[in-house]
Amino acid sequence: MVQAAVRTLVMRPYWAGAALLVCAEALDETGLPSDADRLASHTEHAVAHMRETNRLQPLRARVLRDPGMAAGRR
Repeated sequence: MVQAAVRTLVMRPYWAGAALLVCAEALDETGLPSDADRLASHTEHAVAHMRETNRLQPLRARVLRDPGMAAGRR
């Protein structure tokens, strides 16, 4: 749930507040704690992960296109 909200945060920053609010409400509905500190720390971690994933995507695409490239580096 938090990761889905973070994807929205990274891809559509204007929707960030709404995504986090929906995430907090969903956690409340499931009975899990949704306190701001806990949600913020999960969000920061997930944002960092998403940004790193997005940063590495072009490199992955190049490696997948050219298998010899990866073998040549060894």
